[in-house]
Amino acid sequence: MFGSDHELTRSVGAHTLAHMRDTSLPRLSRVRSPIRRAVACALVLGLVCLPSSTSAQDRQDEEEELVEIPDWEWPSEVEAPLRTLFEREDVEAVLEGLDRPSGAATGDIATLAATLGPGVEGVFRYVQRRIRYEPYVGSIRGAAGTLRAGGGNAIDQALLLRELLAASGYRSRFARGRLDWASAVLLTGETRDRRPPRGDPWLRQVEAASDHWWIEVRDGGRWVAADPVFVGAALGDEMAPRRDTTSEVPTRLVASARLELTAGGRRLGGLQLPVAELFGTSVQVLLASPVPENEAVPPLDEEIAPTPAMAVPSGEGDEEALAEVDPLDAKPVLDALPVLPPGPIELEIRAAGRVIRALPVGRGRLGQVRLDIDIEIPPGRHVYAALPFGVDPFARLTVVVAGGEVRSSAYADPLTSLYVGLEQLAAAELVALEAWRARPDDEEEVDPNGAAADPSDEVAALDTVAAEIPPDPGDDPDAPVEPQVHPAVELHLQTLHAWNLFADQGLEVIALALLGAADQLRAAVPLQRAEIRIVGLHYRPGRPDAEGGLTAWISDPARVGGAVAEQRAPMQMALGLLQSAVVGQVLNHVADRPPMTAYDLTLRAVGSGSRLSWFRRGDDPPDWPAAAVQMAAADLDAGRIVVGPGIPIRRNDEELLAWWSIGASSGMTSGRIQQPMGIAQAAVALGPPVNLASLNSVLASLHDLHVAMRWLLTLGAADGGTLRGLVPGACAATPLVADLLRAGAPPDFVPPAFAAFCQPTDAS
Repeated sequence: MFGSDHELTRSVGAHTLAHMRDTSLPRLSRVRSPIRRAVACALVLGLVCLPSSTSAQDRQDEEEELVEIPDWEWPSEVEAPLRTLFEREDVEAVLEGLDRPSGAATGDIATLAATLGPGVEGVFRYVQRRIRYEPYVGSIRGAAGTLRAGGGNAIDQALLLRELLAASGYRSRFARGRLDWASAVLLTGETRDRRPPRGDPWLRQVEAASDHWWIEVRDGGRWVAADPVFVGAALGDEMAPRRDTTSEVPTRLVASARLELTAGGRRLGGLQLPVAELFGTSVQVLLASPVPENEAVPPLDEEIAPTPAMAVPSGEGDEEALAEVDPLDAKPVLDALPVLPPGPIELEIRAAGRVIRALPVGRGRLGQVRLDIDIEIPPGRHVYAALPFGVDPFARLTVVVAGGEVRSSAYADPLTSLYVGLEQLAAAELVALEAWRARPDDEEEVDPNGAAADPSDEVAALDTVAAEIPPDPGDDPDAPVEPQVHPAVELHLQTLHAWNLFADQGLEVIALALLGAADQLRAAVPLQRAEIRIVGLHYRPGRPDAEGGLTAWISDPARVGGAVAEQRAPMQMALGLLQSAVVGQVLNHVADRPPMTAYDLTLRAVGSGSRLSWFRRGDDPPDWPAAAVQMAAADLDAGRIVVGPGIPIRRNDEELLAWWSIGASSGMTSGRIQQPMGIAQAAVALGPPVNLASLNSVLASLHDLHVAMRWLLTLGAADGGTLRGLVPGACAATPLVADLLRAGAPPDFVPPAFAAFCQPTDAS
């Protein structure tokens, strides 16, 4: 769990689906886009095929160019899963309506500098006008992180300005001084009409603003002050008396992060680095890289054992032996399956371009492994997180550390990789569909309307891939022949690849989306986010005996600004409830099924007849499982209020529990749930039970993969409409939870105030 001074279902057995006639599939006349056609060529023929233009002449040439698909053999165990896939999934529409993500992440300082012109003025004005001031202490985001977030304090804005000036060929240095009280208050953007209470974070923000930094640039033979923090400042203006200059920001003012992998208190490995290096990327903990190819491959774990190896003919020219060979060569699939080496488990940490291989840990102790994160923010404040790895060695723990607003450009790079992976998968699906339709069949073809197929349709069915047939090897006996992979095998491989890509890139996008969705709540109310925002995601892939799942830990506290004192606590409570609802909506779109959040489980608990109870400091702890009682007791000891059902609710053999932790005076509200991975903020089932060696089983997971990747790709829209569209839904449903809270509240309870976040929609 986090701590700071801020505050799973379909089961499809392998080869068991019924064999059904193909009466529901529309015919595909041709691969419809140049990109799909290019990838399909590579998949079927193993050739490099460049997409043509879409001119009228090219389209005419394409229509004239007819090729035959090889007469692939289709064993009975392949027929059923493929037929079911094509009836369940519209593979022609997998990419429909999705545009390839464009644009680079905003952390490319050199590229940006080249667009700002050769002079100092253009660089200075860019930072002054495009980067907003945000009050916090020390250097946290660095130059690239400040550019990516679109905001930063004086030190980080100075760092960004210096990097841009250096990329433009200018020398510069840091200057430091102290602002007067009025100027520091002006920078915070918030005032107090009375003496603030002790511990008010506003005081710390004013003090942080008072310690002022700016840049002096060497231009025209002299040092010129460049202070981008103040909107009205010009080049040469000094907004504070200069005390000293320095070439680098002192290390004691730079926030750092320590990442350690431990097991039962034993350190397995880790690293320490400036926290700014973590922005714009993710930290991942996963099974260490497999053994080299030239070494013997250990047997697979029994839970994902491969199908038996295919028999190989004992002698050349033996027609009887050849006839017994299964036309599906399963070796590419077996080579692609994850391998669990014998003996202890070795994990690795990937962070900021580094790979740290951890010490081995016994399989029985894998459940004790956790990633400890300690971020130190000057001058000596800490943000902690301890995230469990779980007992599945093939799981993936992904952590995103961010500072400031998450903008759509943050998704650019991982979304591009996701699109390419989905494009390759879609091409494999199309090729398998067309090759499957063109398979030798003694039965009479039946069209979707039940009538006998027109023989002329055969031409249309074959006109799918515009490419040349590979040359006959007999023309050149020495010419190497590219082996052709069966379309079913290729589809199997591409599905495995796409799920791996989802774990590599998709989890990072989901984490960013959880933060970006919360940012949409600031459209109506000024919010001050914590200096450090953390999302941890534990992804457990589907296994033969269990569906996959996703668990989320979120540390993203925010304070409501611009409100009178009496309104802050009710608005703060409304913010916490809305954030839980928005998190649930993000996971619901990713997994296409209801998630578990404090918001959702509160509704379930009350719906099952349980009444919400209020617990304050000094009260007896609730009758909950031990881990939940421990967490609730910590909240109570900190002076917070705990609100939840008297007893957990049960689903099958599981106990489901959620509660709310509310600041007694501040109103800061966060939801917690208990589930198998421990105390978290949200969880959702993701992917059906999967035997990776079974084509049938893997294809059954394609629907979940399509849903998740398609929705994530909509996040690339520059207008941010996907996430912004989640707020109205949260606003419409969350007041119901507020009513449930009020039903069991003490007389002095002030209900959450949603009006500021949820303005009524104009009916016109």
